[in-house]
Amino acid sequence: MESIQENCSFLNARAPSVFYGNKLYQAPRKNLCTLFDEEERNSIKVYLRIKPDLKPRILGPPQDELFTVKSPTQLVTKFSKDSVSHEFQFTKVFKSDSTQEDVYSQSVHGLMADFINGQNCLLFAYGTSSAGKTYTIQ
Repeated sequence: MESIQENCSFLNARAPSVFYGNKLYQAPRKNLCTLFDEEERNSIKVYLRIKPDLKPRILGPPQDELFTVKSPTQLVTKFSKDSVSHEFQFTKVFKSDSTQEDVYSQSVHGLMADFINGQNCLLFAYGTSSAGKTYTIQ
């Protein structure tokens, strides 16, 4: 007769990779653009869509105190725990008042045309839960 332990199946929990002791683990920063040559860098497009801040925030400051859209391709953070402003460069920054049609026509439409013409394409949506990734792609 088999013992219960031989018949059981379970997963062991893994140690959290984010925490190192009692401190948050800080991974060394790396410029990922160095992994690509100039032609590959120009073929990768990164778009940022800012979700509308519909409800007043209970925790944390409102969006306009966190960042500023400096230009159609640049976003500057105003607030961070190290009190240093950071600037980020994108192919295009869609402000919170951008419509679905704006996002589609300026970021996805060209990919869809290429796909229909037989080219390989990749559309990758990244963001937090309930940020609107599925809504944006649909």
